[in-house]
Amino acid sequence: MKYRTFFRVFSLIISIIMIASVVVGCSQKTDKSTDSTSTITSSDSSSPSTTLDENPDSPSIKNLTEIPDVTIEALILADAEPDLPGQYFGEFMKRYPSIKVDLQLITSGGTIAAIQPRVAANNLPDIFHGGSSEYFIKLAEEGWLMDIGDLECFQNMSESMKAVCTSPSGIRFNIPPADGLVGMFCNMDLFKKAGLEVPKTWDEFIEVCKAFKNKGIVALNLGGGHKSSVAHFLACTGITYNITKNSPEKINEFINYEYDFQSKEFMDFLKKIQLLIDINPFPEGYLGMDYNTANAYFINGNSAMYIQGTWFCADALYNDFECIFTTAPWNNTIEEAGYISIPETGMLFSNKTSRERKIAAKLAAEFIMGDGYYIIQNRRACIPPYPVDKYPKGVKLDERIVSALSEAESKGLTTYTHIFQYLPSVIYSELPALIQEMLSGQSTAEQVAASLIEIQRTEKP
Repeated sequence: MKYRTFFRVFSLIISIIMIASVVVGCSQKTDKSTDSTSTITSSDSSSPSTTLDENPDSPSIKNLTEIPDVTIEALILADAEPDLPGQYFGEFMKRYPSIKVDLQLITSGGTIAAIQPRVAANNLPDIFHGGSSEYFIKLAEEGWLMDIGDLECFQNMSESMKAVCTSPSGIRFNIPPADGLVGMFCNMDLFKKAGLEVPKTWDEFIEVCKAFKNKGIVALNLGGGHKSSVAHFLACTGITYNITKNSPEKINEFINYEYDFQSKEFMDFLKKIQLLIDINPFPEGYLGMDYNTANAYFINGNSAMYIQGTWFCADALYNDFECIFTTAPWNNTIEEAGYISIPETGMLFSNKTSRERKIAAKLAAEFIMGDGYYIIQNRRACIPPYPVDKYPKGVKLDERIVSALSEAESKGLTTYTHIFQYLPSVIYSELPALIQEMLSGQSTAEQVAASLIEIQRTEKP
């Protein structure tokens, strides 16, 4: 298929991307008191001078003399921060009172599950959350998604981010609010209490987990009941360091449904998970923890380490204990250490909407990722998808993140591609569930590998 061919080429180009330097000021945690809402109505504030172009497909959307009264539908992921979409869409409507936003929140199940029935009904929302996975690339290729490459906020993104957000035929379809890096947050108070150093390699990581457990301290937190957490923090780190980092050509085998899931390197990855299961550095009841519960467990100072992404910065870094962000130590040597890059859940746009709604949706994107970007970025302390010289006004990054990225750059650490960009969607969907079966003792590593081989065989196009 065409988009699979694109992945083949794309993965070889993007599989190792050097971290860009970051030189910005530090940040502080912002207020989270705004109430969440399902539908927001416009305020009475006056219209701005910035206007739209009459043609929603033109390179500029700033020349229309009058914005029509219009309502756009937005379906936005909000499981972790349900009030945040209300804030940035609310501020957008204050600025553009003739545009109303019918805001609907995805609180569980993920973006694909929320969008699939809308596709089946030929009724996509005007703006919705999605990503750059195989599923959304397929939607772009089939004509469901609007090309938004003419928007300034897309044009300002880093070249690597643009590549991830462009389909094989050149449709520019996604605007992520941040470049997410998967790494590890460490509670330094617990490390100091136990007299331990932050691990830099897999062997050190295992020894630290054992040492914490011997001292009665929970070493490693995991939302074992949340498939995406298992995918990000066990599957992705393990596959990256055990397989694709050393053998990037394996990416094509995954893409083409030809990978040998009983290979030595894949079994070594599963055996690492089994070793963690045997050591059991996790908190009691972790198999039932959802995403928010697992986050709260670390925030409350209950575990020493938490493999997470930089989208968690605002929650992790501002608590009653000293916290740092570093690489997740699945690497065998210090030289292999790096971060795993994943564009955060971004904004996509329906290509099935009217001219007026296309205009309004584009204007919303320009505000949210431009003048209003500080609302998202300051709250989450996330890493903008833009080069430093293209940051919108008001961007602030915590000095600890700046320090981590600067150290990574100075040491030549690399950023690796997230598995969702090359695993077939059915494999990416089923792998976390199979790992969960390992965690609960229902399956062995050998059974997981056999299941993946069968899934690949039956689903191969």
